[in-house]
Amino acid sequence: KAKIESNKCQKIKSNIIQVKQSCEQDVANALPLVRQAEQALDVLNKKDFVELKGFSKPPAGVDQVCICTLHLLAGIDSSVDVDKKGRVKETNWKACQKMMSDADRFMSKLKSYKQHIDSQNIPSQNIESARQIKNKNKDFTYESMKKKSAAAAGLCIWVQNIILYYDTI
Repeated sequence: KAKIESNKCQKIKSNIIQVKQSCEQDVANALPLVRQAEQALDVLNKKDFVELKGFSKPPAGVDQVCICTLHLLAGIDSSVDVDKKGRVKETNWKACQKMMSDADRFMSKLKSYKQHIDSQNIPSQNIESARQIKNKNKDFTYESMKKKSAAAAGLCIWVQNIILYYDTI
């Protein structure tokens, strides 16, 4: 009977080791995504976001990148108004401009987003809402946004990599 229990324990131990190795591999795969997201922000500065929020009507697609960011920051950033269910109330350019009103605070929220994912503080609806917008827009690429706005290009890379990081973790 002891031998049977010992064999069961060995199987459980083996399964735990396999799961642990799989998790470690997932984290190892995810960290470069976060580094890419952070590097996309590192090349941006306050001036870039001041320019971006200064558009009275942004170039096509730029608003969609910013609206994705609105969804990702819902419930994380107090400048993003949410309804009782935690969803973004208004998905328009005015709401995006409000989100970027304090460029330093905005950059800080973007740079600390990884910790929110790691702490499991990001509702899946935030990610799914951003993903739907990203997937509907064929111009949701760094190359396309770079022609329109440096800040939008950086945000585009950030959004893409943050979604991938969330999926991996």
